[in-house]
Amino acid sequence: MFALVRSPIAAALPLWFAFAMGCDSRALPRSAAPQRFASVSASVPRALSRPRGIAASRRGTVFVVDRRGLITRYSPNGIPQKAWPLPETDRGTPVGISVDDDDRVFVADSHYSRILVFDADGRELARFGVHGTGPGQFLLPADVAVRYDGWVFVSEYGGNDRVSCFTPDFRYSSSFGDPASGFSALSRPTGLALDAAGTIWVVDSGNHRLCRFGADGRLLTTVGGLGDGPGEFKYPSDIAVARDGTLVVCDAENSRIVALSAGGESPVGTWGHAGRGPDGLHRPTGVASDGNGGILIADTLNDRVLRIPITEVVERERLAGGRALRDGHGLGRAAARDDAGDVSARTLLGRGER
Repeated sequence: MFALVRSPIAAALPLWFAFAMGCDSRALPRSAAPQRFASVSASVPRALSRPRGIAASRRGTVFVVDRRGLITRYSPNGIPQKAWPLPETDRGTPVGISVDDDDRVFVADSHYSRILVFDADGRELARFGVHGTGPGQFLLPADVAVRYDGWVFVSEYGGNDRVSCFTPDFRYSSSFGDPASGFSALSRPTGLALDAAGTIWVVDSGNHRLCRFGADGRLLTTVGGLGDGPGEFKYPSDIAVARDGTLVVCDAENSRIVALSAGGESPVGTWGHAGRGPDGLHRPTGVASDGNGGILIADTLNDRVLRIPITEVVERERLAGGRALRDGHGLGRAAARDDAGDVSARTLLGRGER
């Protein structure tokens, strides 16, 4: 999807599309101000209101859900094509959204304890889940991810704090990361992503870390710890995996995007800072790869979606093997014993705090 540049880059304004403002579909000069779309359909709302979740299909089509419970479909250039509301929003609106290989749109409808499935035009195809704490039930589902073979994974919090696994026909199979899981226990899990090996990356937001689980629910790796240094997070919210395995993390409370090498062994770049300018972020909550060399960011409190090229993710002080990995902010725990006593789970890049 995109290749990560691992050499230092001169600071510059990003090439970016602000969907909320309505920018021209052409690439912007690096120092240019955003331009308006050449045309906007009168039937599609032009402005976003607190965009929360974002996903891109294999064809580059982008789907955004905002705080109104409105899902908007954009062309790869950022031109709005269609919008539809969720069936109910009185209790609240969702954050998690994903698209599978068949262009089905999955929404974690948090406050209604269910998953909704739409086609790309907004027609509802299915829904599953009911309120509860039992197998296959949800309290507050946060995100959903669909594997290449159709298996569905749902993260949730509010008491269950786990990831549940469903068959391609949405039948419950198993769960992992619940509060009784010891070191594997999740605290407010949010974003989900699947890598090429089929392993599951979970944003363990309440523990300020990422967790990588095998398809059998076994914890393989943890990455991070509380902080704002290299490889650290403060309530991260979402994650995307590039085609080459590079991890891109939405570090929400630090108002930045963090890129990690495949497997999470080393941080390779960050982008953004707290602010409202072209290169600022204000509590972003969603991130996705656009499949064409760019990162899409739901810049929530700035009411916009940004697209930046991966080349704008600036490398920090040649972190891999550098100072940051020697001063106490690097490898927090090389290995951790799982509940069976096997040394298998690794904690990387951070203090390993729980």
